[in-house]
This record gives sequence, C-alpha cells and structure tokens, in this order.
Amino acid sequence: MPPGEYFFFAALFFLGGVGGASLDLNIWILVFNAVLMAAFLLMWVRKKERRFLALGALSLLVTAGAIYCRASVAGLQDLPVPFNAKTSFVGTVDADPRISGGSLDVVLKVPDLGGARILAKLPRYPERHYGDVLNVTGEIKSPAPASYANYLLKERVLGTMSFPQTSLAATGRGSPVMAWLYGFKGSIVGALSRALPAAEAALAAGLTVGERGGFSAAFNQAMQGSGTTHLVALSGYNIMVIVTYAMALFLLFCRRRAAVILTVLLIVAFVLMTGAEASVVRAAIMGFILLLAREAGRLFNVRNAIMLAGLVMVAVNPQVLVFDVGFILSFLALIGLVYLEPVLQGVFKYSGQPGFLAWRGNLFTTASAQAMVLPVLVTNFGGFSPVSLVSNILVLGLVPLTMGLSFALAGLSFVSSFLASIVGLFVWPLLRFEVGVIEFFGRLPFPALPAPGWVLALIYYAAIAGFIIWWNRAHSNVQANRG
Repeated sequence: MPPGEYFFFAALFFLGGVGGASLDLNIWILVFNAVLMAAFLLMWVRKKERRFLALGALSLLVTAGAIYCRASVAGLQDLPVPFNAKTSFVGTVDADPRISGGSLDVVLKVPDLGGARILAKLPRYPERHYGDVLNVTGEIKSPAPASYANYLLKERVLGTMSFPQTSLAATGRGSPVMAWLYGFKGSIVGALSRALPAAEAALAAGLTVGERGGFSAAFNQAMQGSGTTHLVALSGYNIMVIVTYAMALFLLFCRRRAAVILTVLLIVAFVLMTGAEASVVRAAIMGFILLLAREAGRLFNVRNAIMLAGLVMVAVNPQVLVFDVGFILSFLALIGLVYLEPVLQGVFKYSGQPGFLAWRGNLFTTASAQAMVLPVLVTNFGGFSPVSLVSNILVLGLVPLTMGLSFALAGLSFVSSFLASIVGLFVWPLLRFEVGVIEFFGRLPFPALPAPGWVLALIYYAAIAGFIIWWNRAHSNVQANRG
C-alpha cells in the first residue's frame, strides 16, 4: 500500500476519534477501536499481508484523537467565570469586532477570569476596535442552548453579555500585525463605500474581504432565500480567484518561485485579515497544497489534500469538526465538487462548453455542492432554496471579474480617487445586476423542508456515495471495453 494510503487512513482514524469525543461517545470509542483493531489483526492472520498489521496499529489513532480532543478543552470550563451575577472586569478586544444589525459583536479576553473569552453585544457606537481595553460591568450569561455553547466553545468563548456598560481604558494593546491587517481591511471597505452606492458597496465588500456588516436585514434574507450566501463566505471559489489574480500580478515583476512565495504570504495575510473562518482556512490550505504540488512537479492527490486540510484545522482546534457548521458545509461542498460534479457531468453528457455566462458549468457546480450540503442546511437553517440553481447560474460567472475590478477600485483609491471612480463605472453595472438577481430570487417563496434525522441523513449520503461508485465503475468498464 503506498504511503498516501497510510496517511489517508491515519488521518481518518484520528478525525474519527475527535468526532466521537466531541459527541461524548466515550466508552463507545474504546469499543469501536478494539473491534477495529481485532478486525485488522484477523485479516493479517488470514492473509499474511503486512498492510493489515500496519492498519491495525494506525487504528490506535482513534483513541489518540479522542484524547487529543478532550485535552484541548481540559480546564476551560473550570475557569472562574461568575455566571448570572453582576460583575465588573477589564477586558481586551481580542478579534475584529463584527457589525450585526444595529449592534456590535465584540470578543473580550479577560485576564482576571483566567484568560476566558466573553462575547459581548455592544451598541454600534461608540466604535470599538481590536486591541481596545474596556472597563466592563454587566451580567455574564452561560450560552444556551447546548449547540450554541459548543459553537462558542470552539472559539474558547465561555459566556455572553448583552449590552453591558463599557468605557474605554486604553487602545493599541493587541498584536501590531493583526491591528494593521484589520485596519487595511477597513480601508478596503471604506474605499468601496465611498465609490459605490450602499447596496453595491456592501456586496463588493462581501465578495472581496467577507465583510457583511453593511448588509441590511432584508438583503441578508434575500441572500439566504436565493441560495447565494456562499458568495460572501470566502470559500475556495473566492480564494482561487484571488490566487489567480495575485499570481498574474506578481509574475509581471518577479520569477515564478518568488511569485509563488509572495502569493502564499498574501493568502496567509488575507486569511488572518478576514477572521480565519473555516471555509477560507480550508480553501487556503488546499490552495497551498496545489501550488506546492505544481512547483514540485508532483501529482495533486485531491483526496489526501482534503484530508490534510481537515487534519490541520482539527489539530489547531478539534471542536470545529462537529460544532462549526461552516467547517462542515465547506468540506461537504468541496467533496461534492470533487466527486459528484464529474459524475453529474457524465450523466448529462456535458460537453465542456460553458455556455452564456458559463451557465452550464455553474449549473453542475451549484447542483453538486447543494446536493452534498442539503441535509446540513435543512437541519441547521430550516430551509433549502430550490431557486439557488438559477440565481447561481446568473451570478457565478461574473464573480471573478467583479472581484478583480473591486480590488482594483480599492487599490487605486489609495493613489487617486479619480482613477478609482473610473473603475467604479465598470464594476457598478456588474454589482447592480448581481444585487438585482439576489433580491429578485430572494423574494420568491421556497418550501421549508423538515429536518432529517441522522438516520435519514446517513441513508441520503450512502445513496450518493453508492451512485458515485456505481457510475465510476460502470464508466471505467465502458472505457476498458472500448480500449
């Protein structure tokens, strides 16, 4: 068995243990691990193939993953956080504040509470920034329900506060690098806001740096109803657009090796600047692997790349595997694009011609991703938009050009507002069309599908996996017979 296969199973066993521990399947993890080891040892005894002995040893990583997951949160819930009682403390703004409707979501790190992080909802004004030190007085609540508490725990957030009293004690106490990156992000958003109407500027900010603070409640609802929220989630699609533009720009001034290094550094800075959300981190890791594989002249193993991306993210923060819906959706959509999309293209005999606005390619891309995330979407968000196929066909083909022009507009704004306004004349019609599509399809009613249980979800994914395996085998046999 080649080394890549051993890596795949090692990562799979480790992630399985992390997932089991996250779901509190404590004793069952040990039982499963024992059964798995026994099965591999039995296969080794019967067939005398060394790979089964190696897999039996690797299966111990199931237990190792569970222990690692437990260790990652050990002591967190024992920190001296005074829940449900009025308290005062000094906390530092530990991440870029996010606008949420008419308020501001601020994560505070509190040294006097053992370094616990508290999520506070504050008034929109006065503005608070990363690195600000605040005097805070209010009541800390334990997050509820349990699913929300687990979601916050993955960010090491133990409690929430709703509009506590705050006053500014100091500024500039965060990392200078992160402060500069957050400030640069704010400059991009500001440049777009000055050059474009409000709705178009908000969408441009979402497409380029994932900033959704400028979205109205109605537009947020329209994006959800039209199935286009992923456009501003900074997924692999957005990252690859940025990689493409960055490589093309750097190659104008330096050699390929230097261009690759600069592109990697740019993507790292971009990930940090935009808050390191699951989808963008996964996409960045996949992009790094692809770039390195190309430079090394080696084949790009997509399956192992997906597994490596997941393994790195889970190693940094084990709670994302089960409690971060963005992480789950990101990987399911990627699996759909890698494994389901080629099958759908084969079933419908896709010729490779993208068509007007690349509608054919966008149709298969959207359908394959939506099919893979459907149970998770319905379970966590209470609905699925069937009109998303049409809205994405109309919009996706224009996104790379829109992003490129939006970045150009923001960049030129630092040099000349006149040049930026000229670029704005070209990007505005694209953004106006995209906003119009989102708003139109967002107003159409769509059925609220009932949430499937885990049994139905497993049956659903088993059916998709079976269909993919059947099609690939049948297609391989046809090709063999022709040969």
